Amino acid sequence: RLPRLRRLQLRLDGGEAGGLALLGAMLQSVEASSLPRTLRVLVLEDSGLTSVEGLEKLAQLQTLGFDNNELTSVEGLKRLTLLQWLALHNNQLTSVAGLEKLTQ
Repeated sequence: RLPRLRRLQLRLDGGEAGGLALLGAMLQSVEASSLPRTLRVLVLEDSGLTSVEGLEKLAQLQTLGFDNNELTSVEGLKRLTLLQWLALHNNQLTSVAGLEKLTQ
């Protein structure tokens, strides 16, 4: 657990980031602009996330894990056409409208 972590920023020099997993980091949001565009796996569980806004910019994402957060909306994720696995258990979602297009 990283109870004091409030912001996540990942930089790589000349390499590709395949995946990133943080559990219990207590983040409210993730700045997609600070993550590599080549990221394929992102798991942020038990982290207090309230927003996934901006993640649609990470078009290479194939796996997303957001279990046990405080998400109320997943707007924008519908643009992640390479997504193969999405975990949203135990959030505050009232709608997942638009995600059905990911199966097409």
